[in-house]
Amino acid sequence: MEPAFFGDKSQSLFGVYHAPASQTAGDTAVLICYPFFQEYIRSHRAIVQLSKQLSKAGCHVFRFDYFATGDSAGELDDVDLSIWMDNIKQAENELIELSGVRKISIIGLRMGAVLAAQYQSKKVKDLILWDPLTSGEQYIKDLKNMHQAMLVDSNRFAAPREFVNNDTATELLGFSVNNKLIDEIQSCVINKNLNTKYEHVYLLSSVDQLSNNKLKDDLTSAGLNVDYTSIAGEEGSGEWSELDKIEDMIMPNKIIDKITELTV
Repeated sequence: MEPAFFGDKSQSLFGVYHAPASQTAGDTAVLICYPFFQEYIRSHRAIVQLSKQLSKAGCHVFRFDYFATGDSAGELDDVDLSIWMDNIKQAENELIELSGVRKISIIGLRMGAVLAAQYQSKKVKDLILWDPLTSGEQYIKDLKNMHQAMLVDSNRFAAPREFVNNDTATELLGFSVNNKLIDEIQSCVINKNLNTKYEHVYLLSSVDQLSNNKLKDDLTSAGLNVDYTSIAGEEGSGEWSELDKIEDMIMPNKIIDKITELTV
């Protein structure tokens, strides 16, 4: 495991490279796109575990923090989605330089799956969508609803707290998010500006949702070869929109095993 900063010095990014741990390294490199905000915190341990498992199976793996997230430089006040899309390109270049491998699979979780689905690169062959968001508008609505419920939760606060929303930023579960970014996320639809050049798309869901069946149909209609696997009800899965789960780390072992199977 090799942690390092990379990219432009003015917008330094943090990433971790997991070299193949097996004696026979494969020809596959894997780039992982984290989700946003509190979902990043909840999924961090699972993504580290996934990275280690892929490394043991012979893959080159690179996970990274977007600008203004995790250990990367910057503040959320200065972010928009175009910056985060460019971060994926920078991470891809770093992975190629570190591994020497030019065949890449990209894994995206939640909002990270939306960015991965829209990312354009001739070197990325396969796309794995893990619990992807199908609607940015619904995602922001869920965050606002959970945040407002949290403020009046007597198990958290002795007295109700005020919802902070001004002309420039909105507080969402402990993150002050600039309103321009919120507007951009709300307008996101996973199959808008979709990269239709992926050789294979694997759709993995830990929640059995009709929206994922529709997403599979939409992606197939766009000409993509889609394989949909539902692993509903697994202990340690997301339950992303439940307030009482927002402090729980996820560890969906069946999904981690499935992603490893699909990638290697």
